[in-house]
Amino acid sequence: MIVLTSVLLYGFDYGMVYWAEQYLSAGVTAILFATFPLFTGILSHFVFKAEALGATVYLGLVVGFAGVTVTFYDELAVSSGDGRVIAAMLAMICAALSAALTTILVKRYLMKTHPVTLSVNQIALGGLG
Repeated sequence: MIVLTSVLLYGFDYGMVYWAEQYLSAGVTAILFATFPLFTGILSHFVFKAEALGATVYLGLVVGFAGVTVTFYDELAVSSGDGRVIAAMLAMICAALSAALTTILVKRYLMKTHPVTLSVNQIALGGLG
């Protein structure tokens, strides 16, 4: 499981962010990666049924996302719609989804792993990606 989370977080997630930032401004990157808490909430709803999140939590997630969007709206409005920009936007959303999935997998299967051991192994293995 450590190998999977390493690849998802450091190989895929960070790789997609670094690639996408070639074509996106920092503000657009922030808006798209702000979907991470939304994805985490949605995925955790299905994985941790005993820890169901209430409507107020989801409202908070949406308000937080809206806040990031409002903050960086000017940069979003001036983004071009060429193919590379669209691909980079999709990559950022996939990166946020990958980070959310990693968070859920760690909580579900790796909570008993010492945090330093987990982090060192994830960085070492994910860095190869």
